[in-house]
Amino acid sequence: MIFKMMTISNNQIIDGLYKIIETFGGGGMGLVHRARHLAWEIDVAIKHPRLEFLKSRQQVDNFQTECATWASLGLHPFIATCFYSREIAGLPCVVAEFLPGGSLQDMIQCRNLYQGEDAECLSRMLSIAASTSWGLMRAHQAQLLHCDIKPGNMLLTEYGTAKIADFGLAVAFRPSMPEAKAAGLTVAFASPEQLKGHPLTQAADVWSWAASMLAVFAGGVGWENGAVCGAALRQFLDEGGKAYRIPAMPGAFAELLGECFRFSPDERISDFEQIAERVCAIHKEILGEPCPAQRPDLELVSADSLNNRAVSRLDLGDQSEACRLLDQALSCDHLHPEANFNAGFLEHQSSGNVSKSFLDHLAQDARFEPGEYRPLLYRACLLKGHSHN
Repeated sequence: MIFKMMTISNNQIIDGLYKIIETFGGGGMGLVHRARHLAWEIDVAIKHPRLEFLKSRQQVDNFQTECATWASLGLHPFIATCFYSREIAGLPCVVAEFLPGGSLQDMIQCRNLYQGEDAECLSRMLSIAASTSWGLMRAHQAQLLHCDIKPGNMLLTEYGTAKIADFGLAVAFRPSMPEAKAAGLTVAFASPEQLKGHPLTQAADVWSWAASMLAVFAGGVGWENGAVCGAALRQFLDEGGKAYRIPAMPGAFAELLGECFRFSPDERISDFEQIAERVCAIHKEILGEPCPAQRPDLELVSADSLNNRAVSRLDLGDQSEACRLLDQALSCDHLHPEANFNAGFLEHQSSGNVSKSFLDHLAQDARFEPGEYRPLLYRACLLKGHSHN
């Protein structure tokens, strides 16, 4: 298989849709470009494998599977959004949410994670622990194992909210068929069973998450093999449970990590909902205020997620799928402003008309939320377009 790739450089506009802003080295297998999506008017991350990893159809199919797995999780406040995959500049690419805060690994290495007074810093660290737990809970609810949880795959927004990213090794897990195996791993964060090539369960992600949190409090990785993380935790606690200029690990949090590091997967805590709730309780008990990373209300984001997926399908020219997704969004929330506008806009494009129901829903939404300008703005745009026919 031969790929012809354009040279991608800063300020280049590709396909009239993406303006390249800067390029980062991705993981060992890929590159990531920050680009401006000129239609959506937002920055996105465009990721593609390096050419040396695209020598066979199987490698391309594996990358496309990664994209589909990631996109299937939809919109979630603690998971980096994957919009879609497509060929860009001659390469298979994934177009995803751009997170300007960099990775948790970057924050650990440059020490920005530990800025401020101890209480502020500890709150930040526990919030990251909670938000990443909520994100992994969502992945597990979708019966997906991430299989490569590490600080480098935890990305941060400009406000410091952590999101799980890069589901490149993710595999489907079915409780009735517990034979999930990942194609690769990161040795320092991998569970004992993953290092041995044994079938995986949710408990494998729990071990890797706990290894990541140990690295947060220890200020980095002081072990070579993920299988020794339990011993590394015990040594850290024996030495006082505190690294230089980093808040001490709370005893209750150390106890939680100890449960995550039980060697047998069957004895290990494996429910990220319980983990997240315990982290939030630790934050409240120690700092006297709720953890900023609270359980997300997925009912509120479901219509948002479907609407975003519809817009993504439109970007790929798949109008029929976009219409189907918008119908689903409106079934979840018939007053959703963006879904009503987008559905009305597509109807106008195809027939020159706009159904009265879309206009009525936007007017009703405006009455329910006084001061919210979006429903009235969207309604005015639909009426303007309708009046020109």
